Amino acid sequence: MPESSRKRYGKQRQLGTENRAELSIDSRRRKKITRRKIGASIALFLSVMLLVLSGVYSAFRCYTTPIIEEGPAGDGSEAARYRRFADGMIAYGNNGITYYNADDEMVWTARYTVRNPQVEIAGRHGAMVDIAGNTVLPFDETGAGEIFHAVRNIERCRVRPDGEVAVLSTDRTDSYINFYQPDGTNIKEMRAVMDGGGIPLDFTFSPAGDRFAIVQLHVDGQSYCSNVFFYDFTTKSDNLADAKIADFRFDESMIPKIRYANNGEAFAFSDEKVYKFAEKGGEVLLSERAVTPGMSRIFIRQDGIYEIGKEDGASAVIRYDTDFKPRAHRQFQEFYTDIALTDDTMVLLNGKQMTGYTRNGFLRFRFTFDERIQAVEEVGRYEYMVVLESKVLRVKRPGFRW
Repeated sequence: MPESSRKRYGKQRQLGTENRAELSIDSRRRKKITRRKIGASIALFLSVMLLVLSGVYSAFRCYTTPIIEEGPAGDGSEAARYRRFADGMIAYGNNGITYYNADDEMVWTARYTVRNPQVEIAGRHGAMVDIAGNTVLPFDETGAGEIFHAVRNIERCRVRPDGEVAVLSTDRTDSYINFYQPDGTNIKEMRAVMDGGGIPLDFTFSPAGDRFAIVQLHVDGQSYCSNVFFYDFTTKSDNLADAKIADFRFDESMIPKIRYANNGEAFAFSDEKVYKFAEKGGEVLLSERAVTPGMSRIFIRQDGIYEIGKEDGASAVIRYDTDFKPRAHRQFQEFYTDIALTDDTMVLLNGKQMTGYTRNGFLRFRFTFDERIQAVEEVGRYEYMVVLESKVLRVKRPGFRW
């Protein structure tokens, strides 16, 4: 091989060796970067999983030690009561009413003196009425209105979502439902005899405020029946008889309660049956289901119907959706004296003990206090006002928050 050829060949070999070395360095660098990326991805995945598992553990564990704070002073009376309202809660009693926001800051307060206060709420409007008296105090989240007085003594009250107040009252001969604007203007009056006589047992507004339903008990000698009437509240007529859209008769049955669900369907309850009224195509359709034997209390909530009572010697809760399909059935070995059904949990009370379950029956907490529990009111997610014999506590379930 000529000298020049050997020199060219040697240079080519040298360049090849250098290129292979550079390629090797690049390969090692890429592998190192890849390993770092894989390691970072694994670390991120483990961190996310740890966070999720922490949340799941915190959400599904049973807490026995609550976070306890002294409750707001309310109106200063021993009979102070609490209701969840707007973004906070209402504290009320015989001497006044106060609205606290989500940070427990007082937004407004109003003073009065009544003997038997009751608060009714619809959305962001409400009213305090004096049962067996005639005092009415409308309010919303911005403040309380002026006190006005109903025409007759009040037996029951309901609030329309726009703030209109419906009041049931009775004189010696007839029953009346009067409808008041928040300023106290009496805009409608409904006598029970307008539909053939009877005793009003319950009434309610739909969530949108466009429907009004009432249940009346009619007695004729030894026989009786319950009638359910539905009215269109979008009509401008002051005569409610002109606004009636449907009526139903149930012989030999007493229906003491009727409520609307959030989906606009109405549910009425007797000791034996649950009745569902659904408006479709301008017609109100009726369906029914028998109450489970042993169940003594029925509640309507946004996720369905709850039956509460005794079954096989133990406390039991059965939940159905609004189409009467069973969703949960739970028996409790303990016997509970009362049940406070809140938006998030079933709070079962037994003396000094307060036990919370989810709507599907999972145990969430069990708190024990040094005094007997008088009442429980939910004022936030897993936050409750607990009324004891000598004090009021704000109780929070500790743990992870999403």
